[in-house]
Formats: sequence, structure tokens, C-alpha cells
Amino acid sequence: MSDSRSRDIRSSAPSGGPGGPGGPGGRGGFGHGPAMGRPAEKAKDFKTTLRRLLRYLAPRKGRLLAVLVLAIASTVFTIASPKIMGGAMNKVRDSFVARMLLEQAEGIRERLAAAAAAATAAAPAP
Repeated sequence: MSDSRSRDIRSSAPSGGPGGPGGPGGRGGFGHGPAMGRPAEKAKDFKTTLRRLLRYLAPRKGRLLAVLVLAIASTVFTIASPKIMGGAMNKVRDSFVARMLLEQAEGIRERLAAAAAAATAAAPAP
């Protein structure tokens, strides 16, 4: 008697859940998104759906505006930063080249001054 009673309880239990048909929760598949091979459903009345969405988002207007502004700023910085870095690197390179040229010019001037001093010392006195 207890065997038949336990079979009745098991047969009346919901079929979902781990190990049941359709996997966890009894939904089948992963439980999100449209079924494979079936197109997503479209809104029957787009204007009404859009109005409903805008009403839903109205209390979050400030946050949405902040997200939009930050997204635009991020895009601007992403575009502008390589240009700014390129200009900075050019300035660094130019100052390095100018310093090298100055050092070479000072070396040449010192050698010319030494050569001129040697030439005056070697020249006969009148």
C-alpha cells in the first residue's frame, strides 16, 4: 500500500526542477532569449510601447542624461588623447634634438676657440 501511495505522490509532483524534463526550472533550454530558429517577437504597437518605455524611464532621466554625457565624453577623449600625446611626444623630441644641436655647436665653438688660440700662439710676434 505504501508503494502505490508513493507512486501517486511522485506522479502528481511538478515535472520541472533539476533532473526533470526541460532541465532546471522545467523551462527547457537555458530559459532566456527566443527559442532557437524562432524569430523574436516584435511590438504590435510601436508608439504605445515607446511611450510606455519613456514613462518607465522618466524617473531615471537624470541618470540617463549623465550616462549619455559620460559616453560622449569618453568617445571624445578616446579620439583626442592620441592627438594630444602625439603633440607632447613631438615637443619632447624637438627639445631633445635642440639640446643635442646646442651641445654640438658648443663643442665646435670650443674647438674653434682652441684652434684660434693655438694659431695666435704659434704666429711670430712682429
